Order: sequence, then C-alpha cells, then structure tokens
Amino acid sequence: MKAWLVAAVLALSVPAANAQTYVSTDVPKNISAGGAVTVTSTLWVPGPLFIDSLTVQLRVIHGWNSDLDLFLVGPTGISVELSTDNGGASDNYFNTVFDDTAATAITSGTGPFAGTYRPEQPLATFQNTSATGLWTLRISDDLLGFGGTLEDWRLTFMAIAIPEPDTYALLLAGLGLLGFAARRRKTFGG
Repeated sequence: MKAWLVAAVLALSVPAANAQTYVSTDVPKNISAGGAVTVTSTLWVPGPLFIDSLTVQLRVIHGWNSDLDLFLVGPTGISVELSTDNGGASDNYFNTVFDDTAATAITSGTGPFAGTYRPEQPLATFQNTSATGLWTLRISDDLLGFGGTLEDWRLTFMAIAIPEPDTYALLLAGLGLLGFAARRRKTFGG
C-alpha cells in the first residue's frame, strides 16, 4: 500500500486547525457615568468548533480606565477576567487584544491600552471546550463620574472543526478501499 495514498486519505478526512473570527453585532453600548453599572454585549458562534486557543479584541472609549472591570463569559458560563481596575486615570482600550501569548500583562501596561496584552486570567481556561453558543463580554464601571462606550469587540478562535458523522463515514470508506486494494494486490500478485 502506498504511504502517500494513506496520508492523502487521512489529510482529507481530518480537519485542520484554522483561525475563525466572530464580531459582535449588538454594539455600540453606552457605559453610564452613574457608577456601579454593568453593560453586556453578546455574539453567537456557530458550530461545531473546538477551541485550541482564543484572542479577544475590543475598543472601549472611557474617561478613566481603572473604573472598568472586563470579563469574557463563554457559552457554558465559564468566566475569564480580562482586566480589572487597570490603567489608572488613563483613557480607553483602543483596539486592545487580549492574548495569552502576549509579552506584556495588562496589569503591567499603561493606558491608553493599544496593542496586545495578557489578560489577568488565562484565556486557555476555554481550551478544549466547544466554542459553539452565546459569548458575552461583561463590562462593569465601579465608580461614579466617568462614562463611555463599548464600540466593538470580536473573538478569534484557533479552532478545529468537530467532524460530522459523515466525515467519519468517508474516512472509514477510504480506509476500507485502501484495505481492499492492498488485499487484492497481494492476492493477485499485482
């Protein structure tokens, strides 16, 4: 049996990891200056997707970064703290990317936060779980006096598509044909 043929069948039937980005459509959201306010925004991720890694990108216009607590909540209710009370009197998270592999932790960064930062809790918490479902970005403003706006946010998954049953059937059929061809070749000396 030709090794390249087996490799080809396996490569065609086992899904490869790929990056997929999903953008929230229910923004912008006002963050009141009234204090003790929580704003939520959601986005739907169709499936089936299995999470290898994840990044979060957001843009928040706000007059006092250290008033803000940012959390990402997954479809199963798992919550990850992205940033809480960081940045002092600085303004804005401007196209800020949260990525576990970033060189700088958000707690060591200075506002305005622009660039890539490690979140306070690892996004790897979501690793090896399904991405399918409703994701929520939750922003709380701790104090009175400064308000702002959640302008936009998105999630990018390095994900592996969960194979559908027909994919497994195709793999088994391909392997069966390879076995049949190998046996026929051995039996008839071909």
